[in-house]
Amino acid sequence: MFSVDLIINCYEGTQEKVLSKIFIHEVLNQNKYNFKNVFIVINNVRDKRSIAKKAGKLKKEGVINGYFFVEDYIDKVLKFVKIKKGDLEPILHYSDWALVSIYISKSAYLLHWDPDVYLERSIDWVSPSLDKMMSKRSFMVASPLLKGSSGVMRHESYQEDENYFYNDDFSDQIFLVRKKDFLRPIYGYNHIYSLRFPLAHIGSVFEKRIDSYMKRQNKIRIIFKKVPYLHLKNNGFPYPKTNIFRVCLHYIFMVIVIVYYHTFLSIKKMLLRL
Repeated sequence: MFSVDLIINCYEGTQEKVLSKIFIHEVLNQNKYNFKNVFIVINNVRDKRSIAKKAGKLKKEGVINGYFFVEDYIDKVLKFVKIKKGDLEPILHYSDWALVSIYISKSAYLLHWDPDVYLERSIDWVSPSLDKMMSKRSFMVASPLLKGSSGVMRHESYQEDENYFYNDDFSDQIFLVRKKDFLRPIYGYNHIYSLRFPLAHIGSVFEKRIDSYMKRQNKIRIIFKKVPYLHLKNNGFPYPKTNIFRVCLHYIFMVIVIVYYHTFLSIKKMLLRL
């Protein structure tokens, strides 16, 4: 068994759900893996004292091993990855939780779990995925398959076998990674296809930054095909207010992404067959 921490992010819209024994046990049961630690990363909540009391009770009862407030660690991790806090504005909270999740992990590997996702059935997908990641250094991320995305994955992937798709896309909903790979200054890259993320016309969020890095450095995500996961209605942060400039920029980006998807992506696939 590899040493892996399970890390669940929690914010105002999901704190009632996440800070409960039932939810934690459900996530553990879905993944069927003996995690080294179970941590909750808490961000942007109104009543920090009340949240700390709830999380503290879970820790005392042995349901989790610890909890961490993003605001207490974000400045430290930004020094490691060489990002200024201003570079993450005006959408700071779409990145800070992920950076802190990586920073506070105590194990060689960590599995981030978004509170709005769940596996269609319980299965240990972590063990075979870790074995696969160990087989090739370019395998940087592992995740299950988002339900209904097989067609897109097949088009975007450089290779496919019985168990996995292989591509260089990144998603922050579920990601299994080596801690050391992400606690480095890898967040300054850009790529045309990374403009597909919803907030790309406003700023570079964690998801977009990692996606760009993977594409520039030929890093691979392996997507486990044997069980899909579902993503429920998002209870996260509301999108920032927009203006006519941002709206126009968004549509320009979408045109660029569509052209890339239907032309250059096919060429890149031919050049980067595993």
